[in-house]
Amino acid sequence: MKKVILILIVVFSLYGLYGNFENSEIEVSDFFTISGIKPSDVTVAVYVEYFGRGKSCPGSTWNEATGELSGGIYRNSYTFKKNLASDEEHYKFHLPYKNIEVDKECIAKLSKINIVSYREKKMTVWRD
Repeated sequence: MKKVILILIVVFSLYGLYGNFENSEIEVSDFFTISGIKPSDVTVAVYVEYFGRGKSCPGSTWNEATGELSGGIYRNSYTFKKNLASDEEHYKFHLPYKNIEVDKECIAKLSKINIVSYREKKMTVWRD
């Protein structure tokens, strides 16, 4: 029984993601800027997530307590990796802030911003 429930959850989740994957480009006409100083050997990326609810939103959720499947959820995330700064010691990203109108009754708002920094690990080969 648990396997069937897990399979249903995966199928409904993937169905919602597939519908959103086709139109995953954001038009950047109105944006705000995130910028700062960073070490030159660090890479910065920004992840944003849009979330919305509405009658015509394509996604669904499973309520484990009641066993009900409810629809009307939209969730999509985007990654910005292109640093627009003029030098390697700064970072600058333009992020859209307008709501995304998926359908007439499904509007998603910017709900989460994660700024991630990481260093590229270079592999050292030791030879005798």
